[in-house]
Amino acid sequence: MEGTIKYCYLMTGTIEERNNKEYIYRECLSEIDKITDHYKAADTIKILKEFSYNNLKPFESLLLDNDLLEDLQLKYPSKIRKQLKNEWSYQSLLRSLAESANEYKAQLGTISTYALTSHFIHYDWTGISMRKSNSDDNRTSILYDLIHSLRILSNALSFYSFRIMEFLRANEWRNTEIARLSIDLLEFVYELDKIQNDFLSKV
Repeated sequence: MEGTIKYCYLMTGTIEERNNKEYIYRECLSEIDKITDHYKAADTIKILKEFSYNNLKPFESLLLDNDLLEDLQLKYPSKIRKQLKNEWSYQSLLRSLAESANEYKAQLGTISTYALTSHFIHYDWTGISMRKSNSDDNRTSILYDLIHSLRILSNALSFYSFRIMEFLRANEWRNTEIARLSIDLLEFVYELDKIQNDFLSKV
């Protein structure tokens, strides 16, 4: 989900806007990550020295020399780092796309899906209890499983179609066969959404 939205965001806008986005994505955000990775590696080295005798070279390779670290921190103060990270968050990028293109407005609901996925991935109690909460009613539980599965498939196919669309649009490449296949894909997604609505009416 995040990869698709970043790709589409990078592919939209004028040449100048796309170049500026690409610079921030390739240069600024990666330099900020170097600062974060440096401190994570330093913490890991400290912990390993306390608990084990593992070889530290893989982690030491992530450490920046003091001059470079100082330069990067001056270039990207904490406030700037936080601002850029927020601007390139899933929600911010999707909102930006929706403001400039109507087709992304229908995807704004995935902001919630993205947050819920985080609970499942991190295996916290919120994620675990969501599945547990409807296990008492077997029929309802099965319907929720079906609806959730259809939503995952619908989202994935929708996002692939957006990648195709932005690639064609940014490169001004008109291919009737790909356009026809993309329309077929979107019609299939529409049918999936109809099935989901039918299931929801039975819950």
